[in-house]
Parts: sequence; structure tokens; C-alpha cells
Amino acid sequence: MKLYNFGRFSGGKRLWKGTLYTLPIALGSSVLLGILQNIISLQLSLTYLLVAYIIANTFRKYGRSVSINASYISIAIFVLSIFVIDLFTVIGLNVPTFGLMAFFTPLFLANILDIRSIPSIINLLIIVYSINIVYRNSRIV
Repeated sequence: MKLYNFGRFSGGKRLWKGTLYTLPIALGSSVLLGILQNIISLQLSLTYLLVAYIIANTFRKYGRSVSINASYISIAIFVLSIFVIDLFTVIGLNVPTFGLMAFFTPLFLANILDIRSIPSIINLLIIVYSINIVYRNSRIV
């Protein structure tokens, strides 16, 4: 198989390029989805799947990497996007402060890891499946 590298990017440059393109797109779509969820007063766990596909396809398109590090970076961006979605679902159009974020992060983690109710278990399974989507689709295999 012949690999074409017209831009003459090495593996490290591809990872940086993929990260620099994917991060703003992921955070922007996460903010929009969080504000939309705040407006309709409903948290939709299926938005995690949408963000997972956005992140994976954007990183694969612009990063064009074959290394496993591309998947790891995409997963980190996805986890950050989950925090942003849930933060803007709670605060809406208000500007987040550091005090709010310090209070929000442990509350968010406790909410995800709560396995006493069926909706929390379904939410956790959707997040795990979304991480699997990001892992498999964010690099060229």
C-alpha cells in the first residue's frame, strides 16, 4: 500500500494538526448542545453519541494519523466535551466561573458514577459506547 503524504507531515505534526482542528469544533458543538439542552430543560444522553461522531470524523479528516495516540487524544477531547455539555446544560447562557467549575466537577463525576438508578446506568453505557466510537473511528486503520 502506498501512502501519500503531500503535506510532508510527520506523525507528531499530524497529531497537533488534528488536535488543533478538532478541539474548537468539539468545544463549540458541546457548548451549543449544552445550551440547547438547557433551553428545552431536558438532558439527552444521545447527544454524547453525536459529539463522539463529530470528534472522531474531524480528527480522522484533519489529523490523518495511523497511530494509537490519535485515539487517545480524541478520547481526551471527548471527555472534555462531556464536561462542557453538562456544564452548559446546568448554567445555560451564563458565563462559568472557576468557583462554579470547582463545585461542578465533583458533582458531575458523582452523577456519572451513580449506578443506583436505571437512567444513570443507561447514561454510563452510552458514554462508554461513545468512547468506543471515538477510539475506533478517530484514526485511519
